[in-house]
Amino acid sequence: MGLAFLQQSFRPKQKTMLSSRCMGWLGGHTESLGLAKPGAIEFRRRDASPEMESSSKMSVLIFNCGLLRARDLFGRIMFENPPFADLRFPHLARMLMDSGADLIALQEIYEDAEVASLVEQVKSVYPYHARGDNRSTLERTYKFHNGLMYISKYPFVESRLIKHAQAAPLESMFGDKCMLMVTLADTPLGNLAVVNMHTTAGGWNHPEKVDSIRESELREAVEVCEEAMRDGYKSLILGDLNMGPEASRCNYDFMLNSGYQDEVIAVKDGAAEEVFTWDPMNPLNAIGPHNTCPAQRCDHIFVHRQANIVGSSLRRMFTEAFVNSPIGPCTLSDHFGLLLSLSPSLQQ
Repeated sequence: MGLAFLQQSFRPKQKTMLSSRCMGWLGGHTESLGLAKPGAIEFRRRDASPEMESSSKMSVLIFNCGLLRARDLFGRIMFENPPFADLRFPHLARMLMDSGADLIALQEIYEDAEVASLVEQVKSVYPYHARGDNRSTLERTYKFHNGLMYISKYPFVESRLIKHAQAAPLESMFGDKCMLMVTLADTPLGNLAVVNMHTTAGGWNHPEKVDSIRESELREAVEVCEEAMRDGYKSLILGDLNMGPEASRCNYDFMLNSGYQDEVIAVKDGAAEEVFTWDPMNPLNAIGPHNTCPAQRCDHIFVHRQANIVGSSLRRMFTEAFVNSPIGPCTLSDHFGLLLSLSPSLQQ
């Protein structure tokens, strides 16, 4: 949820109500509340042919690390959301390397020391990384880093950090809302342009009150990918997009109408319940400010239809509560990861 936590920190407590965002597409089916199934669940594309299974593949992992922390001038932690980052972070490198992914897009990894530690620990498997920071020296004293990062088995041709034209007021004040685009050449899928995003969660505002800002962010990603496609790249837009079929449906439909395919749902054959990436039953969320909301998928991997790339298998990652914490075992983050294996389409 990232900077959305600040909304809860500064607002007076209010009576909790299930908003339209919380209910989403469930349409009142409250028996579904918080019942995303645990465990690392794997799916394979129903119409996958033997030729697709034997073709060149590339696996992409997206993961919101949940490492937001605010410190005072002496480096002391004033708050963190989700909690226990110091206990969870030491496990991150091993879990990412064990995933087997070829390209990993991370959100909510903010602090330079943690980035340096991660890069050092994974360099034998992921020798390439990309990150960017366009904050001024002054802004670094009060604004969070954009939190976006890639690690990769393949070298990057180019990395571009692009600042969003619009942002919710609170996020504009304390954050640096950007998207991180990389291009890769000669991968098993050809030349790729990939945009890693963490779109607005609303700040002071209800998340669905900022659908127009979120669409502006998504439109910028679509436009920069169109430029890359004219240069011969195949485009993917992914990350924590804070929307989906369950909430802010208009933003989700914008991506579909812009020529992109939700490859997670394509592999899952249309049903999203077992690939929810945010679950109130997650121990880190159960003690958080959003624990009345039902499970939903706000993390996505969109592939442009002209790329002729399709998902062949999918796995929901990092679902186990194994980190020892003051509340008992907890998960690696408040989000689960998604690992998607991509293959060339045979219908080119």
